[in-house]
Amino acid sequence: MSLNKIPVLDASNVDLCKQYLGKEIEVVGKVYEVKDWREAYGPSAPYLNVNFGDPQNEIIKIIIPHSIVDKDAWMGKHPKSWEGLWISALGTLEEKGPKKGSVHPGHLVINLSSEKKLVLLNKVEAERKLLPSREIDDALLKVQVGDTVDYVEVSKPEELLTIQIVNFISDVSKGQINREAPLAVKLLGKEVGEEIEFNIPTRKTATYRIVKINRLP
Repeated sequence: MSLNKIPVLDASNVDLCKQYLGKEIEVVGKVYEVKDWREAYGPSAPYLNVNFGDPQNEIIKIIIPHSIVDKDAWMGKHPKSWEGLWISALGTLEEKGPKKGSVHPGHLVINLSSEKKLVLLNKVEAERKLLPSREIDDALLKVQVGDTVDYVEVSKPEELLTIQIVNFISDVSKGQINREAPLAVKLLGKEVGEEIEFNIPTRKTATYRIVKINRLP
């Protein structure tokens, strides 16, 4: 990414986006949900949230004032219908801590200041926008919930092991482990090339190296 251009970042890559806190960025991602707070608090609620993931996790979200979304249709679609669609949003990335007493983490947010700074995309357009940043930044990924991790035992590099870290109950038969499982705890936050020590039951403690982090868009 050129230093004199606004970086285009994958909204699902929270760890990478954190490196741009306080800076103007363009995020591109698939909308997980649109939360219109008027549904819960009435017409006085000042904004709606466009979430790029499950808000129980650390995610990126766009905060849009209702002074901007002041009609049922915007860009030809009601905001609620954006769920499952791809969008691009331009703005300064800020960190919003968790609410007092909340068990959920804080989020990274962009406060949208103009309707001209959000654009609906199709998947091909989104992938085209993200391709340069993914080619450059994949090596900077750190393991997070939802990722599928390829790793090897250092003493047996020819045997590739794969596991996905999830929020729900572990299902080893499907290669999925909960984020609080011991192996998941060891892997979370690690980068490609980093090593961990882990004791698999019935086996001695061994050293494992991460060889690839696979993240869905």
